[in-house]
Amino acid sequence: SDVHASMSTKPVNRCDICQFRDGHERLKLLQCKLCKMFIHQECYGLSDLGVANFLKKGCQACRSVGKIVMGKTAKDVSKNVIQKKRPRDCVLCCVRNGVHAMNPLYNEHGRKGRQVVLPNGNLAW
Repeated sequence: SDVHASMSTKPVNRCDICQFRDGHERLKLLQCKLCKMFIHQECYGLSDLGVANFLKKGCQACRSVGKIVMGKTAKDVSKNVIQKKRPRDCVLCCVRNGVHAMNPLYNEHGRKGRQVVLPNGNLAW
């Protein structure tokens, strides 16, 4: 019989950002209840209140579905965009498939910042 046939093939859950497991440097994995993606609070940049929101309502990408967002184009034109489905493409990295930890990309820091609207009309994540 094959020695490997009896080994567990259960996947190891890892943070989608740092790729470390639960407990690495005492960090605890959190899972989005909607997309099932795992993150560490510190890696995703969540406050304690943000953790409660994440656990109750899901990650930012999942919560964005169906929402109307006032974004800004490269020409600084305001545009309302409906996020029709969970974003999967990251404009900052080469990941182009699967479900990943995503945050909106803003045109500037602070309260005046608006989510960037790409030339194809989609919001930048």
